[in-house]
Amino acid sequence: MAPSTDQRWRDLAVGVIDGYVTAADPADYAAAARRAFQDLDGVVSTLMGHAGLNALTDRALYLARRESRGMVAEPIATHTDDGLIGVAEGVAALPAAQARDGAVAILAAFAGLLATFVGDGLALQLLRQAWPNVPSLPGAEEDSQ
Repeated sequence: MAPSTDQRWRDLAVGVIDGYVTAADPADYAAAARRAFQDLDGVVSTLMGHAGLNALTDRALYLARRESRGMVAEPIATHTDDGLIGVAEGVAALPAAQARDGAVAILAAFAGLLATFVGDGLALQLLRQAWPNVPSLPGAEEDSQ
């Protein structure tokens, strides 16, 4: 049986976050989440602008918070020249045991929302541009464009 769409995006988010982490502490998971979103910024903002990226990130933060019953801090994503803030702050506020799960929840929610708007194939194509080493998603149809 193929994994659900949500589980596929969660698995992808685990691979991305783990790829950015050098030490397993909240500060490093926060930095990993920030780096992952900075890499997304360069790709996704060309499609939807910084306002669209901020809106999608803010919604992802909200969904991750709701899913985790308050584990992730309030949505406060704001675009700066340095990338997005709010994502890292949400993860950094977590206890060490929850930091990885919080970072994964935010990133998985973002990927799922992006796929809802542009389809799995285009979303995966954009995510691969941002993160060239992203594992492929089983069952995701890719655009050939």
